[in-house]
Amino acid sequence: IGFLDSDDLVTPDYIRLALEKINTEPFDICKLSWKTIPPSEGDFPEFDVKLTPQENELPDWNWACWSRLYNRNLIENIRFPDGFDEDVPFVHQAVSNAKRITFISDYMYLYRLNVQDSRTARHSKGEPEL
Repeated sequence: IGFLDSDDLVTPDYIRLALEKINTEPFDICKLSWKTIPPSEGDFPEFDVKLTPQENELPDWNWACWSRLYNRNLIENIRFPDGFDEDVPFVHQAVSNAKRITFISDYMYLYRLNVQDSRTARHSKGEPEL
């Protein structure tokens, strides 16, 4: 199972790469390499996270649920809490329960920065939850 935020994108080979990994290497969690897409305006640096075997051993710092694929059996009883930053407790519980964690080094997820109507932008402006 993978997650996609409504304001982000995935690469054209996202499904193919996910299926290849699922069919060749059993896992509980598969971490994904990703890139940012900066807005056309503003001062936002572009950065990317390309996983390698060495980086896969480092502690996680990205607790967004979209940065991983999950074995359905691992997360079938985990629920997202209400509110903002709901990814953090979900991912923390999934990672805590995972025994087999792997990664895909090809870029698969494209995280869009500073999308005006995104939940993150609304939250940072102090606007109420919808």
